[in-house]
Amino acid sequence: MHRNQRRLGCGTTGRPGITRVDVLFIVIMIFGMAAIALPALLDSRRRSHPHQCQNHVKTLTTALINYSGKQNGRIPYLYDTITLDAGREVRVPWIISLLPELDNADVQRNFEADPWAYQQAVPVSIKGLQCERDPDKWMSPGALSYVANTGYIRADIYDRVAVDWQHAHSTVAIDWYGDQIIDAKDARIAAATGVFWPRQNAKDGGKGYIDPFRMSLDYISSGDGTSNTLLFAENTQAGNWHRADAMHDLAFGVPVIPGMDFPDEPLDKRSAKRLAYLPSFGKLIHARSAMPGENLEAKSGTAPRPSSRHEGTSIYGFADGSAKQISDGIDWSVYVRLLTPNGQRHGQVVPGLENY
Repeated sequence: MHRNQRRLGCGTTGRPGITRVDVLFIVIMIFGMAAIALPALLDSRRRSHPHQCQNHVKTLTTALINYSGKQNGRIPYLYDTITLDAGREVRVPWIISLLPELDNADVQRNFEADPWAYQQAVPVSIKGLQCERDPDKWMSPGALSYVANTGYIRADIYDRVAVDWQHAHSTVAIDWYGDQIIDAKDARIAAATGVFWPRQNAKDGGKGYIDPFRMSLDYISSGDGTSNTLLFAENTQAGNWHRADAMHDLAFGVPVIPGMDFPDEPLDKRSAKRLAYLPSFGKLIHARSAMPGENLEAKSGTAPRPSSRHEGTSIYGFADGSAKQISDGIDWSVYVRLLTPNGQRHGQVVPGLENY
């Protein structure tokens, strides 16, 4: 008994220690498990990116709804032009109006303190305006991943990068009836073809009628419905959130030739007499460059259509506040109807959710 106690007192427990072979085996097992788990983890993170981006778009639509509630239902202009001292003009993009609703009121104040200087400087990076999956946008100063629905754009300038803003799609530049006269009827049709419009003013080229219309959620709700009307979409070629250099930097749309041709064929059951009195959205150009997800490698500001890095899908924000991931293979006739806030009254069939 005395010997056993002495033996235990020497620090031995009777159990063998861990050998170098055991340590090596454990290390190999750890590295092996990491090698197996890492791809799964990376794949999980990759799959989570669309959901993170979808949350960003959801936040953006919510911000617009909150803004609208404070503005009697109205939504921001696609851009607004303000004149500074010395006659300098600054185009203020739609996102500036939403910054307070995105918890960036301080950024808005910095911009408004000196818009000209702010647009010339390197702006801040706002994570909520950028998609993590897009390496060219994520965490880049001033980068913007989401653009606004400007609806139907004149086909002759749709593919032009350097666009004279006043001739892009404003009501003073589109004669929807083909009679060379811009009037209130043309303005009503133009308003129904898209959601975000630039502010009209008397300096818009002297083209004639100046449209006082301001888009609102109430207008959309009483038209095709907020659940059937797009507000935002991803675009890998978007410009910067703090500048309005060109339409393609801030917006997406589809090309159209104004006139009395109808864009689709659902009106064949109506009488010719009825057709003669229906206003027209014009002849839509089924251009491949205008289809979602087309030409992902285009240069910045050259492709005003939805696109993303989500492998065949893009995230869209709707006027009801929802955000959805929709296939780039969406039916063209459904897609173009989702751009118009008041298409039904102009001969279009309003799409149902089951169609996309």
